Amino acid sequence: MPGLRPPGFGENKPNNRELETKYSLDLAHTKAVEILSKDAIKETDFADLYGAENVGRDVKEAKDLKEKFKKHYSPEE
Repeated sequence: MPGLRPPGFGENKPNNRELETKYSLDLAHTKAVEILSKDAIKETDFADLYGAENVGRDVKEAKDLKEKFKKHYSPEE
């Protein structure tokens, strides 16, 4: 049945080798990390609103909690 497929369907398949060189997963990851780190919200952005002391205390508490979590919930368990 000639009318079931749209014109040009399946005639022009992408070259996977070409796609891998232009758009690799590693390149996409590197670019994503760059963009996210550049546009990330930093704790210091809130110093004017909440005060540098409060922000510093929260940063320290978050760091301590991360260390505590790492120590108690290691991937080996």
